[in-house]
Amino acid sequence: LSLSNIFLSEDVKLNSKLSINPISNNFVNVDFDSVDVGGVNIKDIGSIIYVDKNDISFKVLKSDDDGIISLSGNYNISNKNISSKLSVKDLNPNSFNSIIPNEQLRNMLNEYLISFKGDVNYKVDDVGELTYNISEFNLTNSFSNKVLELEGKGNNTTVDISHFKLTLPDIDVMGRIGLEFNNGETRINLDTLFNDNKYLFTSKITADKITIQGSYGFDASIFLGDTTYINLSATELPLIYKGFSIAPSFSMKSIFYDSNKFILSIPYFSTTIESDSIPFQPKVTFSLDGTETSMHVMDLEYLDNISKLNGDIHLAKEVGDSFSIKASLGGDNSESYSLQALMSPKSQSIFLDCAITNSNLQRFQVEGLKGALSLNTNIEGHISDFNSKGNISTSNLEYKNDIGNMKFDFSITDKLVSISNLLGGINRNNFSVPLLTYNYTEGQILGLLNFELNMNQIIFKSDLTVDLLLNKLPSLQDISPDVFNKILGKISLGSFESNNKELFNNKVIHVFNNKSAFQAYSKDKNLKLFYSYKSGLLNAVVKKPYFTALTANGNIKDGIIDLNIKDLDIDGKIIEMYMPLISNTDKRIVDIDHLDIRGQLNILGPLNNPLINGLLWTDTKIGISYITEEIEPIRINIRAVDNRFTLLPTEIVVGDKGVIHTSGELLFDSWLPESIVIDTVIQEEDKIPITYQYEMIKVEGYFNTPKTTILWDNSGIFVTGAVVVSDGEFYTTSAQPLDESSKEEESNDIGSFTLDVDIIMGTNNQFFLPNKNIPIVHATATTGDNIYIKYKSVDNTFSVIGTISIKEGEVLYAGEPFILKKGEVDLNLSLRRCSI
Repeated sequence: LSLSNIFLSEDVKLNSKLSINPISNNFVNVDFDSVDVGGVNIKDIGSIIYVDKNDISFKVLKSDDDGIISLSGNYNISNKNISSKLSVKDLNPNSFNSIIPNEQLRNMLNEYLISFKGDVNYKVDDVGELTYNISEFNLTNSFSNKVLELEGKGNNTTVDISHFKLTLPDIDVMGRIGLEFNNGETRINLDTLFNDNKYLFTSKITADKITIQGSYGFDASIFLGDTTYINLSATELPLIYKGFSIAPSFSMKSIFYDSNKFILSIPYFSTTIESDSIPFQPKVTFSLDGTETSMHVMDLEYLDNISKLNGDIHLAKEVGDSFSIKASLGGDNSESYSLQALMSPKSQSIFLDCAITNSNLQRFQVEGLKGALSLNTNIEGHISDFNSKGNISTSNLEYKNDIGNMKFDFSITDKLVSISNLLGGINRNNFSVPLLTYNYTEGQILGLLNFELNMNQIIFKSDLTVDLLLNKLPSLQDISPDVFNKILGKISLGSFESNNKELFNNKVIHVFNNKSAFQAYSKDKNLKLFYSYKSGLLNAVVKKPYFTALTANGNIKDGIIDLNIKDLDIDGKIIEMYMPLISNTDKRIVDIDHLDIRGQLNILGPLNNPLINGLLWTDTKIGISYITEEIEPIRINIRAVDNRFTLLPTEIVVGDKGVIHTSGELLFDSWLPESIVIDTVIQEEDKIPITYQYEMIKVEGYFNTPKTTILWDNSGIFVTGAVVVSDGEFYTTSAQPLDESSKEEESNDIGSFTLDVDIIMGTNNQFFLPNKNIPIVHATATTGDNIYIKYKSVDNTFSVIGTISIKEGEVLYAGEPFILKKGEVDLNLSLRRCSI
C-alpha cells in the first residue's frame, strides 16, 4: 500500500510505502518506510497496533544508525482521551540538516549534540485539553557528556520547566523557566545560574512589545513594528566567561528600520575586568554612536594600576563589503597606540598601518617582565598571503633579575621572512643579527649572527653563519612547532674567543633533526652528538683541537639528566687570560706553562640544576711574577660531591727552600661556578723569596703566611689574610705613578679585585730611604709591627698605611754617618699620594 502526501497533522506527513501484517485477533504490524515530522525525514519505522472495543493502543519503534525512537500511546474510545509516551535515544543530529540551513549551527549540533534521550508523556482529553510531562530528557555529546538536561510539565496555558541545565565549553547554565499564555500575551519567569552568577528575569510579550526586567537593574523595552525601538540598561551586571569576570553598567538605545538599517547609541558603558591571568583589574569606559555604515567609540578610557590610556575608535563601511578602522590611544610615559586598517571579509584583503610606542610590557602578563615595547609595521595583501615590513625595539627591559634591550627591522613577503639589524643584550650578554632570512615555502633559513656571552665575567665571543632546511610551509598561517620536526644543514663558527683570546676558528657543525632524534657533528669529525627524543639517550664525543675532550653517555628525559662523562681532558691554560696584569706592564701575575685537567664526572638530577659528582686531577706548571725562584710542577686532586668540588691539600714546592700548602673549594649552581675559595698557608720555616713593587715602593725579601684566603664569586676576587715579611729590604724607586686611563685599559680580569692584607714585620727587615744607592736613612724595623694594604678595583682605590718602629740604624748627614737609636716610619700611600 502506498500513501502520498497524507497529512496526519500540520507537521506530520506520510509519504510512504505501508506494509500491514495481522499478528492475531487484536494485533497488527504496520511498517512505514518514511515519515516527515516537521521537515525531518524519519525512515524505516515499525509499529504494533492493538485494538479492542474500548481502546486503540500502539507502539512505534525506529532503530538504526540514526538513532532509536520509541513512541507508545493509547486512545480511549469512550472518553476520547489520548495519552502517549515518547522516548528518543542516540539520535544523530545529521537528521536535522534539511531543516537547519545555517552551516555553523549544523556543525555545532554535530559536534555537541550526538544523542537525545528522554521520555515525553502527553494526554489530550475529550475537550481538547492537552497535558504533558517531560522527564529525564537529555542531550549528550561524543564524549558521553550531558549537554542539556530538562524536566518539566505543561498544558494549554502554562509551561513549567522545573529544571534545565545547559553545559557547553566555558558555559554552564541551570535553573527553571515558567511560561503563561493568556489572550495573546505571554509571560516568562526565568530563575537561573549562569557560570555561578544568579539572575532573576521576568518578561512580558505581546504582539507589539516585549519588556524584560531583572537583577542588577536590567531593564529592556522592545517596541515591535515596521520600525523597532530597543531601550536597554543594567547596573554592574556580572558575567563570567573563560576565567574573565566583568560587571558592566550601561545604557543603550537603538532603532531598526527599512529592514537593514539602524541607529545605535550607547551613552555610557563601564566595566571592570578581573582574571587570575592578569595581576591588575582594569576598568574600561566609553560611549558609542553608530549606524549600519559607521561606528564611533568615544571617550574611551582604559585604567589599571599600570597607567591610564585615553582615545577613540572609528569603524566605517567602505566600498563593497570592506570596512575601515581608525583607532588611537595615548597615556603616561609617552605610551601610545595607533591603528589604521582597511579590510574585506569577502576577499580577505587587508591594508594595515600600526604604530606602538612605549607599550608597558607588564600588560603581557608575564611574571617578572618589565620595560617598554615599540613597534611600527605596515601590512598589505591577502590575510593568508601578505607583505609586511617594520621594526621593533624595547627599552628598560627587565625579566626577573635580568636586564636587557633589543631592536630589529623585519619584513614579510609571500615567501620570505627577514630579520635585519638586530642588536640585543641580556645583562652583559650581547648578540646581533646583521641578517637572517626564512624562506618558508622552501623551508630554508640563512643568516649571520654574532654573540658575546658573559658567564660570571668569563667572556665568550663568536660569529655564526646559519644554513638550515626546515619543513616547507604553504603559508605563514600554517606555521607551528612541527616545522622544526625536520632540520638539516650546517652552522659555521668563525673565530671563537674567550676574553679576547682565540680558542679555535672556522669550525663547521652539521645538524640533523627529525621527530625521533637530533644529531650534530663537525666537519673534522672531532665533535659528535646524538640525542633520541623517544628514549632520551645521549651520546657525545669531543676531541682536540677543541680546548676540551670528552666522551659522554647517558639520558636526558622528562627534565631529568643522568650523564656519565669519562676521558675528560681540558686544556686549562685558558684560565691564564683571566689573571690580573702586573701594574704598568702587559705581563700577568700568574704565568701558566700548562694546565691539564683530567677525570670523570657523573651529572644527575633536574636538567636546570643537577648534582655533579666525580674525580678530577690536574697537572700544571706555573710561575708567579713576584716569586723569584722556580715553582716545581704541581699535581692537584679534586673530589666532586653534589656540586661541591674540594681541592685536596696540596704542597707547592718553590725552589729548594719553600713550600706552599693549599686547599680549597669550588661550588657549582645551575651548571655555573658560583664561588671559589683557596686557602694558602706557608710555615715560617718554609718562607718564600719575593720581589714586589707598587708605584715607588719596592720590597725584596722572604714571606710566609699563617693563612691567606682567595675568594672568587659573581662579584669579583677578594684576597684577605696576613703576610709575614722577613729579611726584607724596603726602598723607593724612580717609577712614575700609574696613569688612571691606562689602568682601565690593562684590566682583563674576571670581575672586581679587592685586596685587604696585613703585612707583619718579621725579623731583619731594613729600610733604605730614599733608595739603596743613596741610603740617607738606613734602618732596621722592629719585629711585629704592621702595614695595612687595601685595594678595590671597583672604585680604583689603593692605600698602604702603617707605622713601623725603628730599633737601630744610621743617618748620613753632610757626608757623615750618625747612629739612629730610635725612630718611626709612617707610610701613607694611595693612587694619588705617596708620603713617608
